[in-house]
This record gives sequence, C-alpha cells and structure tokens, in this order.
Amino acid sequence: MQTINISLPAKLQDQANSLVQEGHFASFSDLVRTAIRDLLGKSQYDLWADEAKQELKKGVVRSYKTKRTISKYLSQI
Repeated sequence: MQTINISLPAKLQDQANSLVQEGHFASFSDLVRTAIRDLLGKSQYDLWADEAKQELKKGVVRSYKTKRTISKYLSQI
C-alpha cells in the first residue's frame, strides 16, 4: 500500500478525527479510503444530484420549464 500526504482545514480534520474516535472508522486512513470508494462508486446522476443540492443550499437554483430550455441545457453538458 502506498502512503500519501494531504492537507486539510483544521475543522475538517477535527470532524474526521471525531468520526474515528466515535468508532465509525478504524482509522483516519480507513475513513479516507471509504470516502474515495464511495465517490468513485457514484453514478454521474448521483453527482449531478449532489451538485444540485449544493446549489440549492447556496441559493443558486436553475429552472428549466420548457423543452427548448431543457434541451439547450442538456446540449451544454
């Protein structure tokens, strides 16, 4: 197995360490491996849904009400 170094904001590291301390993961490495596997296993539709949820939280919402606007959007992606 290969070792890598990553930089994390302090808050994210604290949250990750809490998950390990609470027993959700055997180690920080286990948490990272699980997160990467989960992300790689997601379909493109899952990723789009996650992106839409983030945009909704930020107040950036796109609305496509006609076939023309939907087709235009789909042709751009």
